[in-house]
Amino acid sequence: MRLSSWLKHINKLDGLINRIHDLACLASTDHRSQLLNKVAATFKKQQERCIEFLQLSEDYANKYLLDIDTEIRQQSTLLDNLEKRLEAAKKLHGDALDLQMFV
Repeated sequence: MRLSSWLKHINKLDGLINRIHDLACLASTDHRSQLLNKVAATFKKQQERCIEFLQLSEDYANKYLLDIDTEIRQQSTLLDNLEKRLEAAKKLHGDALDLQMFV
């Protein structure tokens, strides 16, 4: 599920919980406390799910960043090797020119 879709569902759920809370407040005194407790339990469960999702998102983001870091290090090593080869090729070319002058 994409983050934007998840946020839309969370907002919808939050709106539903708020509506249920409002309805529970309108209930008779005998049932109001029980209904408000159920609303509080539902809200707490929603919070726990949000936290779980955010932790999963953070874990995924960290893994993604580590993968990117590894790729950057590999590319940097490759670039360093290519630069060394270029310098060696330039030196070899210069040496070849020097040899041609003496021949």
